[in-house]
Amino acid sequence: MSGLFAFCSPENPVKTLSLSFLWLVNHVMKKKAMAKRLKAKPISDSPGSPYRAISHLETLATIDFPGADTLDKLFDHAVAKFGRKDCLGTRELLSEENEMQPNGKVFKKLILGNYRWLSYEEVNQKINYFGSGLAAIGLKPKSTVAIFCETRAEWIIAAQTCFRYNFPLVTL
Repeated sequence: MSGLFAFCSPENPVKTLSLSFLWLVNHVMKKKAMAKRLKAKPISDSPGSPYRAISHLETLATIDFPGADTLDKLFDHAVAKFGRKDCLGTRELLSEENEMQPNGKVFKKLILGNYRWLSYEEVNQKINYFGSGLAAIGLKPKSTVAIFCETRAEWIIAAQTCFRYNFPLVTL
């Protein structure tokens, strides 16, 4: 036997149980510490300053795909690699039910249908159509676009369009 329990004997199951418990507590405490650690901080002292990941305060994160140095190019790489595979899935809302909780609060329960998937190619086409539409109404590169919407397939399509057409993105 190897590892933590190599020195435990069948004659002393209490020792084995104690070590198992200690390992579990240590594991949980490490996970809690990782969750509570500082992950990002503002890049300046001015209010509203953007946050950067602690691991990349001075440099941008690197992407391991040659030529994919922007989010747009990274998505193009994914389209080329995965093409007709599933990319974004949406479930149809069939109905809603209000469920009364024991504490008196009402919980809205959603009854959802099966996933309907868009492939990488279909998402790419929607990005191109949406971007062409924004350009047709007069948006120029570096024109700010604000998105006010639930997190859903349309949100990521709008965001990816902004990356592709060089529209700074503001989420509300």
